[in-house]
Amino acid sequence: MNDIQLVLTSAVVSAAVSSGVNFWGQRLERKSREAEAAVARDSRQKEMFLTRSIDMALDEKKTFIQIAKDLKRPLTLNPDIESVAEIYTYLSHLFQTGDLPESLKLKLNEQRAKIEAQTDRKFLKPTVVNPKPLSKEPD
Repeated sequence: MNDIQLVLTSAVVSAAVSSGVNFWGQRLERKSREAEAAVARDSRQKEMFLTRSIDMALDEKKTFIQIAKDLKRPLTLNPDIESVAEIYTYLSHLFQTGDLPESLKLKLNEQRAKIEAQTDRKFLKPTVVNPKPLSKEPD
């Protein structure tokens, strides 16, 4: 009887250890897959920001060139890479925080003030409108 108990105990312990090792291996594999998915998601996001930054910088450049032609004035542009980097930073910050960076807000306010000082054009201050919450009951 003692030999049978030893064999059964050994089999139970072996099965428990095997199950534990298998469970731990699956957990590590799942974590690894989740980490790889997060890296891939982050890479796709960065690629999208870069693509949009390039598009926006080129659109901005075309707009400035057209304005300079219309006004028949000389134009000095920043290097394209500088514009792309600046727009990329703004897009990343906007996506992460939901708001524009303070440096951009200051820059835009300075530009608005400069335009207002040189022309009779006045910019409206941005306002936040809180719409009425939707009710489930018809009016």
